[in-house]
Amino acid sequence: MALRRNNGSVKVDNIISNTSVNVIQITEDKLENILMRHLKKLEKPRDLLGAISLFLSLLIVMFTTEFKNVMFLNSDTWKGIFICLLVGSAVYLGYVIKNICKDKDSIESIMEDIKNSN
Repeated sequence: MALRRNNGSVKVDNIISNTSVNVIQITEDKLENILMRHLKKLEKPRDLLGAISLFLSLLIVMFTTEFKNVMFLNSDTWKGIFICLLVGSAVYLGYVIKNICKDKDSIESIMEDIKNSN
């Protein structure tokens, strides 16, 4: 037992020290390249907001609009155009979600790249 009590005081019999440190040496340009590559991956979740906004906007338009004959296109053509846009935005949303899940980045992966850059 490492600690003993005598009259309200504590006597320490053993001290274990684990203060080893790893030092990573890397040039500034290599570190900048690694961080720039990972920064692009970290910005991908922001693309999700745009994709969701586009999809929801087109979905709301589809549910709330009465398409009319405008210019040289009749109402069914306008409806078809917006259906195609809605499907395209759904595909784009799926693509963005797939990229976010595939390219997840973390502190550990950045540190691993920095360590392996030598």
